[in-house]
Amino acid sequence: MGAMTSEVGAINAVANWADNTNTTATVTLTAAQLIDADLRQSGQTVATTVTTPTAAQIVAAMGPGNAFSFDIVNNNTSSGVVTVAAGTGVTLVGTTTVPIATTRSYKGIVTNFAVGSEAVSLIGIGQYAAV
Repeated sequence: MGAMTSEVGAINAVANWADNTNTTATVTLTAAQLIDADLRQSGQTVATTVTTPTAAQIVAAMGPGNAFSFDIVNNNTSSGVVTVAAGTGVTLVGTTTVPIATTRSYKGIVTNFAVGSEAVSLIGIGQYAAV
């Protein structure tokens, strides 16, 4: 399989791994970059914000099932804490920041599939040293 490119960098279609190594402090993910994916933030020396896609976009991209996982690996330097922000219809539960040299895992659960009322909860489930 080949690789796709986006505002977040290269995404390996096999591993679903996105790199944000540019100097942009704010990134909005696509559903493909969020669902069962890992995002590695590196190179920023300022705090960064990663915004999820909307719940409608996530639901439209989901296959069968109603849950997915997502990790953020923060390899930034200096004051480069990563904050996760919610797209429309997405509710964040638990810790929404990822400190430097840390990986935070999230579980996404679709709570409403109805068109026009889509809803997703993104739950912080753990933190460990960045790899």
